[in-house]
Amino acid sequence: MIKLGKKHGLAVKVIAIILALVMLKIVLHTYGIQFISPTPIFVGLVSGAIFIIGFISAATMADYKESERMVSEIASSLDNILEEGYNVKKAKSKFDLDTHKKRLLDVVLNFKEDLNSLKKGRKSISSISKLSDSFNEMDSLGIVPNYVVRLKSEQGILNKNALRSFQIKETTFIPAAYSVVELVSIFLIAALMLMNLDPFVESLAVLSILMYVFIYMILFIKDMDDPFGGDIGYVNVDMFLLDEFEKKIKKDTG
Repeated sequence: MIKLGKKHGLAVKVIAIILALVMLKIVLHTYGIQFISPTPIFVGLVSGAIFIIGFISAATMADYKESERMVSEIASSLDNILEEGYNVKKAKSKFDLDTHKKRLLDVVLNFKEDLNSLKKGRKSISSISKLSDSFNEMDSLGIVPNYVVRLKSEQGILNKNALRSFQIKETTFIPAAYSVVELVSIFLIAALMLMNLDPFVESLAVLSILMYVFIYMILFIKDMDDPFGGDIGYVNVDMFLLDEFEKKIKKDTG
């Protein structure tokens, strides 16, 4: 579930930045350091920046929603493999169910560690590969080949989604587009800070809202671009399905 700090943390961070900028604007106004007059050019620049922000936001949101889907597919495949392990144990008492469950638990733990680690580790891929040992054991015990093939297809789904998760985590969406948005936003904010506002109080309120939107969206997009940021991000995919699966296995193994 989304914690309160995660939900409002980014907003509070941006508010702190805006308050500092507002104080700076008041100082500049007090000392008369305002030499830019409002022109229609700024309206065009603001509209262009909003368009680019919307474009990048739509693309990063698509990756974010895909990341949510991948986590649910990983949890579903793990649960299917676990349940089939129980069924094999009922049919073949010699099947090592405890080791099978430990291998599945390793997949979850290593997958979380890979996503949260600053290092580009891929221990979860190795853990997924080790599930083949359980499938080979089933095959040696005389389990129907089609049954084992179906489990191996679930293993393939695990591998595909894990690799795709790493791809999304490590890839930044169109870095050049980010640079354009950042440069335009910095230019606009600097120009607004030096702009001669009249009436000052009313214009300052509108200015604060405009700066808030730009700064918030830039930070929001950057954060959402890594949906597996762990504790260091504000916009992260909820891993509660994997957490529930982990608790389920630990409970079964005592």
